[in-house]
Amino acid sequence: MIVCNLFLWLIFYSFAGWVYETILCSITQKKFVNRGFLNGPLCPIYGCGAILLILVLSPIRNPVILFLAGMLLTCSVEYFTSWLLEKLFHAKWWDYSEYRFQINGRVCLAGALVFGAFSVVLLLWIHPFVRRVTEQIPPMIRWIAFGLLLAAFLTDCVFTVLSILRLNGRLQQVQAAVTNFFSESGEWVHSLQGKLRTRKRYTELLESLSSRLSRQEKRFLRAFPKLRSTNYNDALQRLKESLLTNRKKRK
Repeated sequence: MIVCNLFLWLIFYSFAGWVYETILCSITQKKFVNRGFLNGPLCPIYGCGAILLILVLSPIRNPVILFLAGMLLTCSVEYFTSWLLEKLFHAKWWDYSEYRFQINGRVCLAGALVFGAFSVVLLLWIHPFVRRVTEQIPPMIRWIAFGLLLAAFLTDCVFTVLSILRLNGRLQQVQAAVTNFFSESGEWVHSLQGKLRTRKRYTELLESLSSRLSRQEKRFLRAFPKLRSTNYNDALQRLKESLLTNRKKRK
C-alpha cells in the first residue's frame, strides 16, 4: 500500500505542478500555455520533488531548517533533471542564464526561494491533509486508481519520448534543407532581385517544413519558448520563428 500511496501522491503533486506552471506561464505570455512536459496535465518534476521531500524531510518540523533543506533538495532535483533531459534528448528545456543568480542556467535563486517556501507549506500543512484524505479512500479503490493512472502515465511517457525523438529527426531535416537551400542559392543572391527571390523561397521553405510538424511537436515549441537544441539549435530557432510568423498571419 505504501507504493500505491506514493504513486498517487506523485500524480497529485505532478498535477498541482502543472497547474502552477501553466498559470504562471499563461500570465507571463498573456495566453493559455499547456506547460506540461507530457501530453496529460502533469509536470513529473514537481511530483518527484514532492515525493523526495516527503521521504527525506518529513521528520523535520523546524520551518527554517525545512526551508533551507527544501531549497537544497529541490534545486538538486531541478539541476539533475535539466542535465538528464539534455543528455537524453540533446535539448535544454529551460534556461535561467538571464537571471542574476543562477548555476549553468539550470537553477536560479528566485526558483530556489519559491521551492524552499513550498517545501515548508507542503510538509507542514498540505501533505498532512493529503495523507489523511488518501487514507480515507478504501484500499481497493486506491489500487484500481493506481493501476489506471500507472497505465495512463506510462503510455503518455512512451508517446512523449517518441515525439521528442521525432522532433530531433525533424530538426536534422530542417538543418539539412536550409543548408542545402543556401548553398544552391549562393550564386545569385548578390543582386537585389536575387535577394528578394531568395527571401521569398526561404520563407516558403520554412513554412513548408513547419507545416509538417505534428501537434505534439508544435506544443513543445509553444510550451517551452526557451527550448534549445544542443545539436540543431539553428534549425530549432528558425522553426520557432516560422511558427510565430504563421500564427500572426492567421490572426
